[in-house]
Parts: sequence; C-alpha cells; structure tokens
Amino acid sequence: MWRIYLTCRSTTVRTTSGWVRTRFRVSYDILGLIPALPTTVEVCTVRPGRTIELVEAAAVVDGRPVVRARAWWLADNDTSMVTGGLPPAMPDRAGCRSWSPSQLWPGGYIRSIELVYRPEESAERGQAWIRTRLGVVADEPVAPVAGYLLLVDTANGMNTRVHPQEWAFPNVDLTAHLYREPVGGPGRWVGFDTLVSIGGSGVGLTSTVLHDEQGPVGMCEQILTVRPLG
Repeated sequence: MWRIYLTCRSTTVRTTSGWVRTRFRVSYDILGLIPALPTTVEVCTVRPGRTIELVEAAAVVDGRPVVRARAWWLADNDTSMVTGGLPPAMPDRAGCRSWSPSQLWPGGYIRSIELVYRPEESAERGQAWIRTRLGVVADEPVAPVAGYLLLVDTANGMNTRVHPQEWAFPNVDLTAHLYREPVGGPGRWVGFDTLVSIGGSGVGLTSTVLHDEQGPVGMCEQILTVRPLG
C-alpha cells in the first residue's frame, strides 16, 4: 500500500512563471506496519521556490503517520552538451531467465510482477528486470515516473544474500536520486543492478543502479535491519 503513497503526486509541475520542475530525489521513511484501512495523505511545501522546491507528504492512518516522504523538485535545464559520467546500461533482456518472485515472497503485489534475471547473478549482486500490468490506482492514468517509482522498492529482495525464511531484512527507508526522468507505467520494464551488503551488527544496505528501457536513470539506497527468524 505504501507504494501508492510514494507515487500519488504527479511527475512534473509547471509554475505560473513558466518554470518546469521535475521530481529528481525522493526519500521516504516507513514508520511502522501499514494497516489496510482508510488513509489520508497530507502534503505540504517545506521549501517553496521557482527553481528548487521541497515537498513533504505523510500517509496517516487513524491519526498516526505510517509513511513520511520528501521530494526535491528541480527546474529543467538543457545540459545535453555536458552529459557524462553515467554507469553502463544493463544488457537487454535477451538471455535472461524468467522467475516468479512468489516462490520467495507472499502477497498480491508480488504476484502481479513479471521478472527476468541474468543467470550469472550471485547471492549479493545481480541484475533483474521487472514489470507489472497494473497501474498505481485502478482506472486512473499514471505519470511515467509514478509508474516507475511504484516498482523501485522491489530492489530489496531481488537479490537475497540470506534466505528470507531464515532471516528478516526489511528496509526502513528508501532514497532514489534520478538524473533523468524515467519512463515507467503498466507494461514498462524497470531494471535493477543491485548489490546487497550486510555488516556485522545487524545492519545492511541494498544499493541499486536504476534503469528503464532507455538506460540508467539514477541510484537507489535502502537501509536494512537484519535479524534471524525463529
């Protein structure tokens, strides 16, 4: 459910002065279990501006915030003449193998995902492409970046350094930095080039280079709390 909160606001804002701003950093904190109950999303502008703006949204259930997200919106500018420093694009899906994540993870969201992965992946590092035929909200149009961000949190779990029936490793946050606007939505592929690291004191990190069908779009980091089950 919290994936809907992350993607509800539209992608691009055009101000009355003509500036175009696009969301290029999104971070959120998951504040606890999220019940399937009526939810209010409260949005406020923390830092207004023509070229830079910070917006905060909180999902509230029974008077308690369950997810708090912030997004930096930056003005569009033409920097095509200095573009560079981007990671290499992931190989296309030719040669990938299909796999059902429902073999490891329960839930309707997971059942909706189509996944293919590179067969040479290891337990801690791998590449996968995922997509869903579903929109953010049924029968509602979805902005491309909203459809893309809907799937980004799935990066934690695509590579399982430890078995999820033996260890818990939920992420308590997610921060996505985007250097171009991704193209997502129902039927569009989202690519993950992911590295999972676990330290010696119960903390891990899932780090992912994010891709769409056109190439790399940014980075995603998720901090994990790691603990044995049973």
